[in-house]
Amino acid sequence: MVVKGDFDGDLKPDTAELLVNSSNTLFALFVKMGSTGRWQQLGDSVESRWLGRMGIRLIKPGRYKTACGKGYDDSFCAHGEPNFLKLSSPAIDKFVEESADSILYWDLNKKAFVEIQMSD
Repeated sequence: MVVKGDFDGDLKPDTAELLVNSSNTLFALFVKMGSTGRWQQLGDSVESRWLGRMGIRLIKPGRYKTACGKGYDDSFCAHGEPNFLKLSSPAIDKFVEESADSILYWDLNKKAFVEIQMSD
């Protein structure tokens, strides 16, 4: 799966992709920023047997209620996660069918991707 968008707002296209390492049956989410042309892994590697249930898609800029804001388990709010996520640039939605969902967005202050749980 491939998702393209300007995640960091620099007007250069960025690419997110679930890439499989066939030598050890793992896959992970990687992003290639248009400004650097280098791939970086976002999050941990996952066993390939989950690949059929996991996916990514583009999230448009906007305001979204997070897992904390939806009243899920208090642990979602424990680390200072907001009730709402306001995106000024496109982001990556990483999901497991009928299960967890999170948004990875570029934080301009941290100059890094941040992951926020949207559901459990």
